[in-house]
Amino acid sequence: HDEKQGKMLSDGAQVEYPSVVEHIISILFDTISPYFDQLDVISHKAEELEGMHQRSISNHSLDELAALKTSLVYLRSATAGNLVALQELQPTIKTNVTLSSSLMQQSMAAISDLLIEYKQCQTMFDVVGDVVSETESAFGNILNNKLNQTMQFLTIWSLVLAIPPIVSGFYGMNVKLPLASADQAWFYTVVLTLLMVVVMIWYIKRDGRFRK
Repeated sequence: HDEKQGKMLSDGAQVEYPSVVEHIISILFDTISPYFDQLDVISHKAEELEGMHQRSISNHSLDELAALKTSLVYLRSATAGNLVALQELQPTIKTNVTLSSSLMQQSMAAISDLLIEYKQCQTMFDVVGDVVSETESAFGNILNNKLNQTMQFLTIWSLVLAIPPIVSGFYGMNVKLPLASADQAWFYTVVLTLLMVVVMIWYIKRDGRFRK
């Protein structure tokens, strides 16, 4: 970053301008170009992440989304600071710099153009920030929905798999139970377990609380 700024200033120093004001304005025009470059990069990444709604969301995509939000915070703050500086530059030049009327008009017009450029840049950053926030919200909803489906799946199978230990636990006790003294008691316990499992599955499918 520092090297780019140094090169920009050294290149600008090689050009002759009618006044120091135009020199400053040319540097300010050069300064805004990297903002639009970053805006293009962030917009492209935001579009890629936005298109991942129908695909699996990975930790890498979440890390990229967090990095985009952090970059946008700094860039929006920097753009807002530049706007304040430009707004203060106009009265400063009028007060402290002596220029001909034509040069003053040109300088004020150039600063006005810069203000428009920075305001446009700020607006576009706001739009991209809204897109990233909506994408983050969509990712959160998708992840929450997947978590709910996983918890529903685990709840259903925990209910189903709780039946065999209950049946085997009762028949493993040293008490008199129906069919416990029969020769095929183990077969009856298996049939009873399967029957209870089938009833439980039927009830779960019938119950609307477990529907997706």
